[in-house]
Amino acid sequence: MTENLQKSTDTIRFAQFNASLNRNTEGQLIEDLSTPDNPQAKTVAEIIQRTNPDVISIQEFDYYAADPTKAVDLFRKNYLEVSQNGAEPVQYSYFYIAPANTGVASGYDLNNDGKVVTTPGENGYGDDAFGFGNFPGQFGMLLLSKYPIQTENVRTFQNFLWKDMPDSLLSTIALPDADTPWYSQQEQEVLRLSSKSHWDVPIEVNGEIIHTLVSHPTPPVFDGQEDRNGKRNYDEIRFWSDYVTPGAGDYIYDDNGNSGGLSQKESFVILGDQNADPNDGDSYNFAIRQLLNNPYINTSVTPTSLGGPEQAVLDGEKNTTHISDSAYDTADFNDTNPGNIRVDYVLPSKTLEIKDAEVFWPLTTDPLYRLVGDRQDAATTPSSDHSLVWADLTRKPLSMSKTTLIGFSSLEADTFADGSPAGANDGTGKPISGNGRTGPFPNQPVQGFSGVQFADSDSYWFLSDNGFGRQSNSADYLLRIYKVDPNFKTADNGSGSAEWTEFIQLSDPNKLIGWEIVNETSPDRQLTGADFDPESIVLAEDGTIWIGEEFGPYLLHFDSNGVLIDAPIATPNIYQHDTLGGQYPGDQVSYPQNKEVKEYKPIEPLTLSDGFEAMSYSPDRQTLYPIMERYVPGDPSESRRVYKFDVASKSFSQDLVGYYQVDGSRHSIGDATPINDTEFLVVEQDGKYGAEAEFKKIFKVDISKTNEQGYLQKEEVVDLLNIADPNDLNGDGSDVFTFPFQTIEDILVLDNNTILLANDNNYPYNNIRNSSEPDDNELIEIELSTPLNLDPRLGKPKSDTIIYGTSGDDYFDDYLYDPNSDNAALNPEQFFGDNQILFTGDGNDTVDVSQFGNGNQIDTGNGDDIVLAGTRNIIDGGSGNDKLYIGFGGGANIVTGGEGADRFWIVSDETDLPAQPNTITDFNSAEGDVIGLGGTSFTFDSLGSDWAIRQENDNTVIQVFGQDVAVLLGIQANTLTQTNFVFA
Repeated sequence: MTENLQKSTDTIRFAQFNASLNRNTEGQLIEDLSTPDNPQAKTVAEIIQRTNPDVISIQEFDYYAADPTKAVDLFRKNYLEVSQNGAEPVQYSYFYIAPANTGVASGYDLNNDGKVVTTPGENGYGDDAFGFGNFPGQFGMLLLSKYPIQTENVRTFQNFLWKDMPDSLLSTIALPDADTPWYSQQEQEVLRLSSKSHWDVPIEVNGEIIHTLVSHPTPPVFDGQEDRNGKRNYDEIRFWSDYVTPGAGDYIYDDNGNSGGLSQKESFVILGDQNADPNDGDSYNFAIRQLLNNPYINTSVTPTSLGGPEQAVLDGEKNTTHISDSAYDTADFNDTNPGNIRVDYVLPSKTLEIKDAEVFWPLTTDPLYRLVGDRQDAATTPSSDHSLVWADLTRKPLSMSKTTLIGFSSLEADTFADGSPAGANDGTGKPISGNGRTGPFPNQPVQGFSGVQFADSDSYWFLSDNGFGRQSNSADYLLRIYKVDPNFKTADNGSGSAEWTEFIQLSDPNKLIGWEIVNETSPDRQLTGADFDPESIVLAEDGTIWIGEEFGPYLLHFDSNGVLIDAPIATPNIYQHDTLGGQYPGDQVSYPQNKEVKEYKPIEPLTLSDGFEAMSYSPDRQTLYPIMERYVPGDPSESRRVYKFDVASKSFSQDLVGYYQVDGSRHSIGDATPINDTEFLVVEQDGKYGAEAEFKKIFKVDISKTNEQGYLQKEEVVDLLNIADPNDLNGDGSDVFTFPFQTIEDILVLDNNTILLANDNNYPYNNIRNSSEPDDNELIEIELSTPLNLDPRLGKPKSDTIIYGTSGDDYFDDYLYDPNSDNAALNPEQFFGDNQILFTGDGNDTVDVSQFGNGNQIDTGNGDDIVLAGTRNIIDGGSGNDKLYIGFGGGANIVTGGEGADRFWIVSDETDLPAQPNTITDFNSAEGDVIGLGGTSFTFDSLGSDWAIRQENDNTVIQVFGQDVAVLLGIQANTLTQTNFVFA
C-alpha cells in the first residue's frame, strides 16, 4: 500500500468514506480548511489520494448554508490538489452538495424529555432536530466526481415524510408494554425519513448514466428501549432497496414532487455509511440485509482488508464474539460495544461488474498505517474511525446483462433402455411413425421428459412423459424415472453429451389402482402411458416419490423403488364447478381420460389431459403445490389453479393457494420449482414452436401476495426465446440462443444465479431443430441476470449424494467416517456427515454429526428424534418431541425444532462452549419447548452472573460466562422464565 493504488483503465472506481470532517460549531470547517495545514484534513486527503477514486461519497462533511461551496472549494484546492507526503494529487472537477436534515429544528419534543429545544447549540437541540446536529448542516454529505454530474437531473429526498413509506416502522415505535407511541400523531405527520438526506446523483460515464445513490442513515443507537433510531435506520436503508426494485418504489416522491424509483435496466451504485452490519452491532432486524439480499444489487465481491482482522485481534473484547468476518470491517468503534464492524458500503447494480474492491485498512507494519492509527481514542485517530471503501466497476457486456446460456447438453433422440418393444400401435392399429423413425422399437425410448429432480450434485432424475403423446398410442410405453448424467459444454470445456445410467420403473403390484390397467394380470403390474400421464415429480423427505399426472388428474405416491404405496388421490373441485356438464358429481375435477368416469363427453377446451403439468413444493417438502396446465371450466380462462397439498395427512387444502394468471388464455403451464417458502418459478408457454414460437417465458411467482381476484403476483425472469450465448455453446453459429420447443416441462434451480431447463421432445414427432430428424432432449444451464433469494435447503446438493432414511428408527453417525483413518473410502452413497443432505424420514431417528459434521442439511421428519450437531448445519426436527444437542462443536448451526415439545441443549459442557452462537428459529414455550444447559455448575439463580439473557432487536441472545451461545429468533427476553430452562 506504499504507492497509490492502481486501477484498470477500463473501470471506474467508486468509493465511500465517512471522513469525520465535521466540527462542533457552524463555520469551523471552513476556517480549518482555509489553510493547507490542518492535520486531520491532510490525512483524509492523503487517503483519498492513495486510493484515487473516480467518484467518492464523503459523509460528515459540514454543510454551510450561507456559502455551500466554500468548504468544498477549500478542501479541493488546499488538500486534494496538493501532494500529501508524496502522494499524487487528485482533481475532482465536479461535485454535489446539498442541505441535510441534521440540525434542522423540528419544533417538537422528539426525545420526550419534556422540552422543545429550537436554539442551535443548546442542550437537547440535536435530539429535537429532524436529524441529530448542533447546527443546520452538521454531519452533512458531499459527492466528488471526475465525471460530469447531470445536476439538472439530481433527485433529493430530504423532505420525504417517514409516514409516507408504506408499512414503515414509524407507528410501531414505543416503549415496551406501552400503549402510547413514542412520537405523537402530530409528530408523525411531520417527521422526515432521512436523518441527513437521500440523493440520486446521475453521473455520465462514457455516454452512459450511473445513478449514484448517497445517504447516511442514523446510527441505530443513542436512544432507548423504544429503538427509535434503530427503526429509523432500518427504514432509511429500506428506502434504497425499494427505490432500486422496479415497482416497489412507486410511493417515493422527491423534493420536486416527482414520483417513483429506478427501472430494471438503469445502473446505480449505492454509497453510504449505512450504520449497519449484516450480523453484528445494534441494527434493527439485520437492516443492511435489505440491500445485501436485494436481487437487483451486485454483492458478488465484498471489499476486504488485511488490517481489519489484525486490529480485531489486537482490540479483542467484543470483536472476539462477532459473526461477520473481520476482513469486512470498515469502522473501528468502542471495543466493549459494538466493536469493529462493517458499516460502509459500495453496492452496485447487477448491470455493473465488480472487478476489484478493498477496505483501506493497512497492517500495523505498513508505512501507510499512520493514516488510520489504532483509533482507540481521538488522540490515536489521525483521520476517522471509518475506513475508506472502494470498488472498481465496469459496465457488463450487453450479453451479460440478460440471461446467459452457460451450459448445454443433449441426450440423443434415438436413445433406448432395456425393456419390452414399444411403439407398435399409434392408436389406429399402425406402428408409431415420424421423422424417419418407425415402431415397434426393440426397446424402450428414453424420451419425453416432463419433470426433474436432483439425483446428486452431477446427475438428475427425469420423469418420462406418458409415451408417444396420447393415451391411445402409449399402451406399450413403460412409465419410468431415468437418471441422466449430462456433460455440459461450457465456455471452458465439456462435450455437450448426456447419458442415462439407471431407471426406476413405476408399478402397482399391490393393486391400489381401482380400475383395470394395461398390465392388469402381470405379477409386477408395470405402469404404461395408457394408464397415467405423469407430468411433475417431487422427491419427498422420506425418499418416497410424489407425481402429479394429467389423466385424472391424480397425485400418485410411490416408494423409492417406484412401487405405488397409496391409491391415486383425486383432485377436489374446491369451488364446486361442474366440470363434466352434469355427467359426474361436481366435487372433483375430472378430465375425459379419467378411468373412474364411466360415461362422459369432452369438455372444451379440455378435450385432452390438462391436469397437474407442474408441481412446486415447500423447502421442507411437507407441502406440495400442484398447478393445472389449463383452466378449469367455470374459472376465468386466463387462470390456472394452484392447489395446496399436505404430505403428512395426504390431503388437499380446502382452499386454493390462488390463481396463476397466464398472459394469454391459450397459454399452458410447463413446470414449476421452488425458490423459497413463498416464491417459485413457473414455465409459461404458447402452443407454437420453432420459428412460429412467440411466448416461452419463466416467471417468478409469490404465493404470499394475491390481488382481489386471487391472482398471484408474478414477475418475468427469463425470456427463453432471447438468451445470450456469447460462446455459441449449441454450435448454431449465433450468439443468441432460443429454446423454442412446443413443450418445455422441466425446470430446477441450481443456485441463486443459475437454473436448469429441459424439453419434452415427444419422440419421434417433434422436429424443431431439424425438419427431418426428431429432436434431442436438450438440457441447458442458464445464468440469470438477477439472483434469486434461494432457500439454503434448495439448490444443487453440496455433496455427491442425497441420503434418505426409512420410515423406521434410523441411526446416522459421522464418527463412522473418519477422514484420517482407513475407513475414509466409504461407499459414496453412505452418510459421512460433511456437506450432505439427509432426510431421515419418519421414526425415532438419531443423527450424530458432532465429530466431523459441518455444512449438512438435516431433516429428521416426524418422530421423537435426537440430533447432535457440530458446525454450520441446517437442522429441521419436524414434528415430534426432539432432543437437539447444539452446545458443542463450532456452533453457527441454524436449528428448527418443528412441532412438539423440543429440548434445545445449547450447552453440553461449560468448559467447552460453542465457538459461535447457534440460532434457534422456532422456540415455542406454548408447545413445551425448553432450553437446556448441560454440564454446568450453575443454575437459574445464577442468571445475571454466570449466564445472562439480553434483547437484541426482536431476538433473545443467551450468554454463558460472557460468551454468546444461542440466539432465539423472535423471542422477547423479558418473557422467559425459569420454566423455560432446564439444567443438568
